Amino acid sequence: MRNLIESFLRVGQRTVAVAGLTVGAAWATQGRSLEVVVTYQGGEVSSTNVIYVTVYDTSNMQGGAQPIAWQVVTENSETASFSNLTASPVYVAALYDEGGNWDWQFGVPSGSPAGRIEDASFAPVAIELTAGEAVTVELTFNDAFRMP
Repeated sequence: MRNLIESFLRVGQRTVAVAGLTVGAAWATQGRSLEVVVTYQGGEVSSTNVIYVTVYDTSNMQGGAQPIAWQVVTENSETASFSNLTASPVYVAALYDEGGNWDWQFGVPSGSPAGRIEDASFAPVAIELTAGEAVTVELTFNDAFRMP
């Protein structure tokens, strides 16, 4: 009888341990989340003239850096939601498709309006993300800066 109880307790402990790992894994899969409310003040945002919202793991967003995530927004003040981001801090930029005819995969046309989340000295702002929590930021830009 004692061996049966000890076996039951051992099995019970394994079950608890597995359940604990499962809960931990579910929590971990939530990852880091970021929501970006983006507004372009220089023209109409639509399914033709979209905004590309990009997330980087480096503050050097120009010069060949590739975004770790991106999303298309088709309305002003729409929220781009990014989940399971693997980096922290992250940096956010947006590009407006003014002509309504460029393909993101082939690069950004010179003269395209762009903006990013930056401080008063125009330096990119690092956005700290915590696993299991969503951070919401706002990005408002116009055509004051255009891609070279």
